[in-house]
Amino acid sequence: MSGYCATIGFFDGVHAGHCHLIRQVQHYAADFQQKPLVITFRNHPLQTIAPERMPRLLTSLQERVDLLHENGVEDVLLLDFNAEMQRQTSREFMLFLHRAHQVETLVVGYNHRFGSDRDASFEDYERYGKEIGMRVIHATPYYIYKEKVSSSIIRRQLEDGCADEAREMLGRPYAFSGIVISGRRKGRELGFPTANISPKNELQLVPKSGVYAVKVEFDGKQFEGMLNIGVRPTLQNGTDRSIEVHLLHFDGNLYEKSIKVLFYHFLREEKKFDSLTALREQLQKDAVIVSNYFENLKS
Repeated sequence: MSGYCATIGFFDGVHAGHCHLIRQVQHYAADFQQKPLVITFRNHPLQTIAPERMPRLLTSLQERVDLLHENGVEDVLLLDFNAEMQRQTSREFMLFLHRAHQVETLVVGYNHRFGSDRDASFEDYERYGKEIGMRVIHATPYYIYKEKVSSSIIRRQLEDGCADEAREMLGRPYAFSGIVISGRRKGRELGFPTANISPKNELQLVPKSGVYAVKVEFDGKQFEGMLNIGVRPTLQNGTDRSIEVHLLHFDGNLYEKSIKVLFYHFLREEKKFDSLTALREQLQKDAVIVSNYFENLKS
């Protein structure tokens, strides 16, 4: 084997569309007797180009790399997107990849653009490739229900509370990790003790406020649960937005534990109840709905 067959992108979420692109890279690499390579960035390009437009992320750097490896990518090249890279034209960047990293074939995502010359087209990339000695291939898009899968669409789904749709586009439940911190212990008084979660990655997207059916992983175990994101209006929590989860069929102390929350289904909007009794009755109903949801998911 000589050189690499590569693709490049930020790969936030490593969603079903990304996995489709990776399979194409692996296919062409085998055809051309090259090694497959995924090139990505440690930092989101918009952190350098336009920080005010920087989106909330679906995955941390380590999660992205781990997911790429899980999808059969042995070689991942991490680059720093800085001011110098921002100034490079697409041709200069392709030449850099060819000379510095032995990229012989570049598989370009269906809507991907790179380089300071943002108006450069795929035809331009092909022409530059011929001049440089690099084969350039246009990848095909991936659709779910006639919609192209993208990180921006998944972010919008999560911001709208569409956890099921996001799970389908990701190919797995959306997840974030956090540390359990001390809370006001109001849930315990209601008979539904909760773990208050502080997300580990401050840049990561927190889904729309409301109640969700989730699974929680810690210490190699997984539990079903119902999670609330919001200001807990019935408990007069003020304007502080909190994330708290009640685990079904669990009795123990999670304080200071590192946990991972997987979002499956949006149950309802957060609302203010007339009394704690009314809130308790709703929580009992929520617990039944969550339990039934996961039971139906198994069948």
